[in-house]
Amino acid sequence: MTTFRYLRALALALLLGCVLAAPARAQTAPAQTIWRLLDYIAVDYAGAVSDGRVVNEAEYVEMVEFSASVRQRLGELAPTEARANLLQGAKRLEADIAAKAAPESIATSARQLGRVLLAAYPVPLAPSNLPDLSRGATLYAQNCASCHGSMGDGRGSAAGGMDPPPIDFTDEARARERSLFGLYQVIEQGLEGTAMPSFAQLSPDDRWALAFHVGRYAYPNKSCCQTPELNQKAHNNPRWRAILWIALLANAAMFLVEIVAGIAADSRSLQADALDFLGDAANYAISLGVAGMALAWRAQAALVKAATMLAFGLWVIGYAIFALIVGANPEPQTMGLIGMLALLVNLAIALLLFRYRQGDANMRSVWICSRNDAIGNCAVLAAALGVFGTGQAWPDLLVAVIMATLAIWGSIEVFGQARDELAATHPGMSS
Repeated sequence: MTTFRYLRALALALLLGCVLAAPARAQTAPAQTIWRLLDYIAVDYAGAVSDGRVVNEAEYVEMVEFSASVRQRLGELAPTEARANLLQGAKRLEADIAAKAAPESIATSARQLGRVLLAAYPVPLAPSNLPDLSRGATLYAQNCASCHGSMGDGRGSAAGGMDPPPIDFTDEARARERSLFGLYQVIEQGLEGTAMPSFAQLSPDDRWALAFHVGRYAYPNKSCCQTPELNQKAHNNPRWRAILWIALLANAAMFLVEIVAGIAADSRSLQADALDFLGDAANYAISLGVAGMALAWRAQAALVKAATMLAFGLWVIGYAIFALIVGANPEPQTMGLIGMLALLVNLAIALLLFRYRQGDANMRSVWICSRNDAIGNCAVLAAALGVFGTGQAWPDLLVAVIMATLAIWGSIEVFGQARDELAATHPGMSS
């Protein structure tokens, strides 16, 4: 599966979700369970029967149980014109499994039955929001890796003695037959007759994020998903390091320009932005120091950066209050000229970093800093216009407080993701 095909499939899934998620019915949950059982039969029957013979007794017993459960659950659905045909199809499927029919025939019948089921009892087939792939990786490490293995190969530390064993998500042939909706259903409801528990306590967005993460294990070199392994490669990427060096030098230079101009113009927002440039330069230096290190080290570095962003925000708010008490009018022309220069610099850096905005907490913190800087520069320009138009200092002070609030909010975002990543690398650590 190429990146383009993966994205095209995601877009189609989202479109189907919008169409089929129309008025929710009371039958949604039962229909979802039946669809999940049919999907499981379509995928796993081939591992139970071959050439009319049972090759895996435990797997075959499951197939018999699942087909009986499908028939029983269909009989419990609300009566519709389609239910009678669904029941007939379920009885034929059950009989074919009992007769050890060919896997291709069973898969075709199960999938056809699933399509008719969803047409008669519509259910949402796709997430309402784009999945957070980094969140999915964190959830997998916390909840799934012990059984399915850190690389999804079914060889986790707790897998020994499980019958049936945990699914090997790296099996590409099996993955071609598996749907993301099916994965979502198993995560939500668990799987009867196996050690797979329900994770219904997770939010729908988290369950979808986990399903998308699991779905990429069969395509380790082709998936477009951001995962810890791919993030590690990105951190070792010379292009990433080159961008950090460019950002570091540009921020250090702009600190010197803005601090001099801010003092000369007596502008609190320019001085605040200058200190932001200094903090960002330090953050880029930290990112360069931990680039290529393990996720735990990068998460700890992100915590340090979150703390500096928080300290900057609190300091600016305090400084703005002090300036309000003292009273002084800044020089708007200098504010506007330097603010425009700073905006151009930060926009260039943000564009360079845009592709890394969905990486781990360390990468994300770098992107958030650049995003906040560009927004802050626009605010400085607005403050310059405000000071010019009113002849008063309050627009300058207001913008300084807004920039501080952005820094504080960004620190909270980075801290939350870094904490989750640390919890994933240290399972005993409370999240």
